[in-house]
Amino acid sequence: MKRMKRIIAIIASAVLISSVAAPANLAQESMPQPDGVGQSRDSRGYHPANLETISGEVLRVIKTSSRRGQGYGIHLLVQTDEETVEVHLGPEWYLTNQNFSIEPGDVLEIKGARVLYEGAPAIITTEVTREEEVLTLRDDNGFPAWRGTGMGRQL
Repeated sequence: MKRMKRIIAIIASAVLISSVAAPANLAQESMPQPDGVGQSRDSRGYHPANLETISGEVLRVIKTSSRRGQGYGIHLLVQTDEETVEVHLGPEWYLTNQNFSIEPGDVLEIKGARVLYEGAPAIITTEVTREEEVLTLRDDNGFPAWRGTGMGRQL
C-alpha cells in the first residue's frame, strides 16, 4: 500500500510538472527564429526593418501551391540591375479580384521586405507599382490586404 501511494505521488508530480512545462515548450516552439537577414517576425521571415524598394523586369510569373493547400500564390522572378530575385506577391484570387495582372516583360517597382526563402534571397511584397497603377498587398508590418478591408488597388 505504501509503495502504491509512492507510485501515485510520483505520477501526480510528473503530471503537474509536465502541465507547467508544456505551455512554455509550446510557446518556445512557435516563437519566430532569426532568418539570417534580421529577426524574423513570423515564419516567413518578414520584418519591417528589412523593407526596401527595387525596380526591375518580370522574367517569369510563378504559380505556387498555397501553404494551406487552397488555391495558388503568385511569385515573380524579377531581374534588377544588381540581381535576379524571387518576389512573393500573394494569393492568385486576390490579384484577380484587384484586376491587376502581371506578365513577363512588365517593368515594376516593388516595395517589400527582404527575407531568406528556402535558402535564397526573396522579397515579400507590400506594394507593386506599374506606371500609375499601385497595388497594395500588405501594410508595412506585413499584414496582408486580403485579410482585412480598406486596402487594395489605388489609381
